[in-house]
Amino acid sequence: MKKSFLIIVAIVLCFSCDDKDKIINPVLLADEETIVAFFEKHLPTPSLSTSECFFVGDENDGCIMINSMDELIKNMVCSSIVPPEIDFNLYTLIVGQHQMPNSYYYIVEQNIVESGRSRLILNLRVKLPDDGHWPAFSKLYYWGIYPKLENKTINVNLIKER
Repeated sequence: MKKSFLIIVAIVLCFSCDDKDKIINPVLLADEETIVAFFEKHLPTPSLSTSECFFVGDENDGCIMINSMDELIKNMVCSSIVPPEIDFNLYTLIVGQHQMPNSYYYIVEQNIVESGRSRLILNLRVKLPDDGHWPAFSKLYYWGIYPKLENKTINVNLIKER
């Protein structure tokens, strides 16, 4: 009886450990400047214009998990542009776009919450500048390099700061 009780407690504890959320922050890489320059050019922020390389012609919100150089090239419309070197054995790239009700939103913070076994939540905390913005639909482009992630569904959680 006592042995059965201990086994049941161990199983319950094991399942409760799996249900805890794990926060994953973007990483900094050695050649960060090259990567940042590439994405600042091809995913403009604040969204003064549209990207000529990613999500071209796509008006819908979207978030893509990229785990190989082939996947990165496949998702780039500007095929003549050489993408930055990212070690996809160690890292995952997340790129996305979101339709915003005002111009000039910018990202203050981002992280991924691993919630359960089958999904990831990408938290994007965004803010408008104190002045110099107006009500006009615009695209918010975002990207981040994270420690290697399994292919899972990504839900984007947009948190607007005042």
